[in-house]
Amino acid sequence: MRTPSRALVLVLPVVAACVDDVVPELPDEVAARCRYENRFASQDECRDYLGPWDLEAAAADCEGWGGALEEGLRCDAAGAIGWCVFDKDSATPIRVSFEEGSCAENERGCELFGGGVFVAEGQCGDGTVDPEDQVLTRPFPEPVESCVEPLPGDEPGSAEGGQVCQWLTMQGCTEPGRSWADYGSCEIPLVQRPYYPVAVRQGAEDPDPRLDDASYAGELAWVKSELSSCSCVCCHSTSSPEGPANWYLEQPGNFVNGMFDSGIAQGAGVIDSTVLGDIEPEQNNGFTRLPSVFPSTDPSRMQAFFQRELAHRGLSSGDFDPIGYYGPLTDQDLFEPSACTGGEGVAQDGTVSWSGGAARMVLVLEEGSANPGVPPNRDTPAGTVWRVDASDPTARMLVSGLSFGVVPDRGVQRFPSTGAPAALAAGRSYYLYVSADYLQPITRCLFTH
Repeated sequence: MRTPSRALVLVLPVVAACVDDVVPELPDEVAARCRYENRFASQDECRDYLGPWDLEAAAADCEGWGGALEEGLRCDAAGAIGWCVFDKDSATPIRVSFEEGSCAENERGCELFGGGVFVAEGQCGDGTVDPEDQVLTRPFPEPVESCVEPLPGDEPGSAEGGQVCQWLTMQGCTEPGRSWADYGSCEIPLVQRPYYPVAVRQGAEDPDPRLDDASYAGELAWVKSELSSCSCVCCHSTSSPEGPANWYLEQPGNFVNGMFDSGIAQGAGVIDSTVLGDIEPEQNNGFTRLPSVFPSTDPSRMQAFFQRELAHRGLSSGDFDPIGYYGPLTDQDLFEPSACTGGEGVAQDGTVSWSGGAARMVLVLEEGSANPGVPPNRDTPAGTVWRVDASDPTARMLVSGLSFGVVPDRGVQRFPSTGAPAALAAGRSYYLYVSADYLQPITRCLFTH
């Protein structure tokens, strides 16, 4: 029986454009199609199951994407914004037709994280993708600090003039005791991470006798209050756009019972969640989301609560991989750069060269530095020598050939904050990281200056 193909996880990075001799002639037969919204990429896609597919296997694959299989029908491949072909050498490949996005973004997503081969057909033209495809259709938003007046009847805030301030980001929290729903906003957090509704764990709403224990009920109420103050509510509430993502604060009974075992392990700090990013407590109204994945003004207390939950379920740290897997965040964190080729790097005259088209950000780092991740605290790792970003964060405005240490007309220097960067030493190895957007690298390689 034909087994489902590997899923296309995110429309994120890649560089290489396909050529005609990479993709073989695809079968004319279309067993069925599957139309769905890719909730990771927030765009519409359509899958053609080509060749002699087992329809039960195709239906299972389609259901995994939230679609319903339509036998004997085919996608509008000619009108697509490029294709992504999986299992290209199989008698039963899958062809994904992108219905949204740009050619370059779909190409990067297909090949780097999808593991497929991009075909620049349909609206992408004659088999080539414009490397200067500058507009980002879904740019990763930077955290924004928001300061608002306290609600009528509420105590004055701790910020200047009695305002209540919070960072609008996935890691952000308002002041303890206040509600994120009242003082924050979900506009930015909801697009910084993939959001999609997921049902609660089976049996989550069964009666929990622990609620009759005043001590336990008090701790649970404290956990709920802490989470209510933070942007967790954007995805884990009945007010979430399409419903809660697994657990939700309004769940009847004990809301923690709705969490999957992996969520409990993350809360206990058994699964490391560092790659998700954090804000220093003094900048986040006293909250931190480490070592527990859940933000708290008392991280030891939060971690201990979930360690007890883990034990209550009969689980231990040995039941989980401590590294965890957070999709492209983990892939990026574990990436090991190799030597630059084709003249990429910083030349003796300071020319910075790369392939893959225009970029939103360019970083030169010491060899051995961590891979750049997401803001607020993982996008400019220790060891960064120079970072320049496009002045317009919604566009790829930086082009190969700029001069090291010289801010281009359409750029802004992010590191160092002032002054010129340290000079590069001749004969020393450095890491060139160029990205179309956050987590969309187009060049990651080591060069010798």
